Amino acid sequence: METKFKELAKVDINKCRSGIFYRVVCQDGFDVSIKCDRFRYCSPRETLNGFDLYESLEINTSEHVEELHSYQDGSNPYYAYVPIDTVEALLEKHGGIVSELENRVS
Repeated sequence: METKFKELAKVDINKCRSGIFYRVVCQDGFDVSIKCDRFRYCSPRETLNGFDLYESLEINTSEHVEELHSYQDGSNPYYAYVPIDTVEALLEKHGGIVSELENRVS
């Protein structure tokens, strides 16, 4: 069963000290880490209680993603300030989320 991206990370902000980290796998095997909090390259740069409250997110993946190239700063292994609609389109392009590997709300 496919998980909808914006349904992830609905958290109680009162229990969230630092941020949200989700590592997910898409139907075609593509895996990506999605991060947001006051320490990450996201907007707003604060800890909120769900991905749908952000305009942009920090993305990490071991694969080069051509459509995210403009969000990468040099050789850093992350993509900064990726618009939430771009993240959602990327996940859909890879068949949608089918598995959550490692998820932390800390």
